[in-house]
Amino acid sequence: MDTRTLTAAFCIGALLTSWFTRARPGGDTNTLMPAFAALSIGTAIGIHRALQAVGQAHLRALILVAAVFQLTAFIYSYYSTPVLPDATDRRAAEKLISRVQACPGEVWIPSHTWIQGQAGKAPAVFWGSLAPVLSVKGKSAESQLPKDLVEAIASRRYSLVVIDADESFFDRVLSRNYRVEESDTSTDRHVTSLIGARQFYVPLTTREDVRR
Repeated sequence: MDTRTLTAAFCIGALLTSWFTRARPGGDTNTLMPAFAALSIGTAIGIHRALQAVGQAHLRALILVAAVFQLTAFIYSYYSTPVLPDATDRRAAEKLISRVQACPGEVWIPSHTWIQGQAGKAPAVFWGSLAPVLSVKGKSAESQLPKDLVEAIASRRYSLVVIDADESFFDRVLSRNYRVEESDTSTDRHVTSLIGARQFYVPLTTREDVRR
C-alpha cells in the first residue's frame, strides 16, 4: 500500500471513528480527537503537495499566507479558550477531592467518577455508561436505571451525590431520598473541575422523612 492510500485510509477511518462515537449517547467532545488528528495530518500533507504542484511564486506565497493565518487562528483559540488545566483547575479539583474524602462511606459523582478514585472512594457507575440506556424512547429515565443503582439510592447508601446542571433528570430520582445541601452556580471557564452549575445532595434524615 502506497503512502497516499495509507494516509487517506487513516484520515477517513479517524473521521468515521469520531463521527460514530460522538453520535453515540454519552459521547463527549473528547471523541473528536481522532478527527482533529486526521485533519492536522491531512492539512500538513495538503499544504506540502499544493506547494509542489504550484509553480508561480505569488500562488505559493498565497498558500503559505493562508496556512499561517490558519495557525494564528488556532493559537488565538487555544489561549482564549483554555483546554489544559491550570492552577485554578487544580485548586478546584483538590477542594472537591478533600470534601469527598471527608464524607463517610460511599459517594457518587456521575460525570466525574475519577474524583471518587482520587479521594480513595469505591467506584460507581459513570454517566456515560448510563446515557445509552436512558436515551431509549418511550420509557422514563427512572425505569431504565440499573436495579443496583436504584437500590443504592433508595437505601441512601451514598453519603454525597454531586450532580451537574445538565443532569437534572437525576433530581427526580434523588428527591425521594436526598435533599440539596448546596448549589454551586459558578460558570467558570476551567476544564478539569466540575464545569458550571452543580448540586450537592445528602441523604434525608429521619426527621425530614417525617416532615414529608
